[in-house]
Amino acid sequence: MQQGYDCVFGSRFCRGGKIVDSSLKRKFISWGGTLATNLLLGTKLSDMTSGFELFTRPALEAVLNNGIRSRGHFFQTEIRVFCHHFRIAEVPICYRSASPSVNNSAIEDAFSNLWRMTRKRFAGTLWNSRISLPSQQLWMQKSP
Repeated sequence: MQQGYDCVFGSRFCRGGKIVDSSLKRKFISWGGTLATNLLLGTKLSDMTSGFELFTRPALEAVLNNGIRSRGHFFQTEIRVFCHHFRIAEVPICYRSASPSVNNSAIEDAFSNLWRMTRKRFAGTLWNSRISLPSQQLWMQKSP
């Protein structure tokens, strides 16, 4: 944050990051979710689903003012999508899985929310909020 970043996200998939004590299925779901989100929503992070997040106050306020609709694990991905135009750093983390299983309802929720956000992106309404950070005069205007 001292280098001027608005957001810092942990990544299991960047150089130095790793996943331990986790099933191959869980690793594949995390990696696949990141790939799908980057392709469909235009983000470019190496890990869209990790829980390590650090924000400046203005960045977090801008994200929360935009409104997070996801209620399951996908909320972490949705937050990162709304940080798309901020100054972002990724740092390596070591993730130890709390459970080897993957909840099917969480996967269904993630696909549902990814599809919702993809439709909004291609309709031109995903970035429908005015987002302003004092540090970088970034404005995104509402569509008429």
